[in-house]
Amino acid sequence: KLGDDILERFDAGSRTASMIINPSGVSIADELCQEEGLVIAEVDLSEAIEHKRLHDVVGYYNRFDIFQLTVNRQANRPVQFLDDPVASQRTTANNQKNQHPPATKKKAKDS
Repeated sequence: KLGDDILERFDAGSRTASMIINPSGVSIADELCQEEGLVIAEVDLSEAIEHKRLHDVVGYYNRFDIFQLTVNRQANRPVQFLDDPVASQRTTANNQKNQHPPATKKKAKDS
């Protein structure tokens, strides 16, 4: 159980903070921490262009040469106990089945 001193600290502390941050990580408006209100700032969208070129902010990496999506359609148990011999055998079998074969070089055909 929490003591009264801990509960008082929770009550006295800020529960939220509202702020507007530019693409460089700099706050561009006053922050609201204890009071209710609106945070308003003028945003220059051209500042985001350089940062978008440096990092793919929406997670769309179109690099099929280095990224691969693998979907395991087998049902998974949400909880596994390490001392359960049946589960450990099943896990070992599944891991062996899901391993990708080693890459091999194709031999050039003799013409």
